[in-house]
Amino acid sequence: MCTDEWLSDPETAYSQWQRAEATGADRRAFADQSIVQHCSMFSRFNDYLSTRGQCVATFGADHIDAFFGELARDCQPGTTTRYRYLKLIDRLARHLVALELRKENPAADLLARENWPEDEPTPIYLPEEDDKRLQAVCRTTTCASAKELRNTAIVALFLGCGVTAAELSLLRVADLDMEDKRPSVLVEKHGPRRLARRVRSTVSPLMCCARTMRPGKRLFARRTGFSWQRPQASL
Repeated sequence: MCTDEWLSDPETAYSQWQRAEATGADRRAFADQSIVQHCSMFSRFNDYLSTRGQCVATFGADHIDAFFGELARDCQPGTTTRYRYLKLIDRLARHLVALELRKENPAADLLARENWPEDEPTPIYLPEEDDKRLQAVCRTTTCASAKELRNTAIVALFLGCGVTAAELSLLRVADLDMEDKRPSVLVEKHGPRRLARRVRSTVSPLMCCARTMRPGKRLFARRTGFSWQRPQASL
């Protein structure tokens, strides 16, 4: 991988590194579900750095602390969100030091002082086999109606981008970028807590669905008393 890409297109560089080289503490490659989550987390951190005039080669411990200050508004006390981000940033910085794009790892001392919270609920994921089956269904489904098209797009977006139900309901067709090498979706800032961010998609059906919809329309219409639910294994 060209090291210049970490400075010109860090999200693409991060995704390629995750898929080709990155490993966890057990030295094993990350599962696809973990890579999707890591890329979404990195996208948020990278967006934060960009708005402060920083990049992956220049951020320091003060930027990490300030990022966690904003992140705390979205997180309940006692969860592992901060710890997970610290591990991600520490792993990233160590890799950039190895590439000689950084001289030090500002997350190392912060991570050494962090403890895993007690009573953290176990995240629920689809088993990898079911995840792949669901992706295959999204890719091969022929949508005979607008409703089927919408439902396929909802499932594809949850699988590929990790957005929340509230963020999903606010998306417009214009928020989808299908021209880049890797399609992405722009999640606008809403409320005092959520930062705007662009998330790269790993599942393509949503982008194909968007081509059939009229510009300016909401991608997913809201209905009173109805909330979108995260896809379950039974799908």
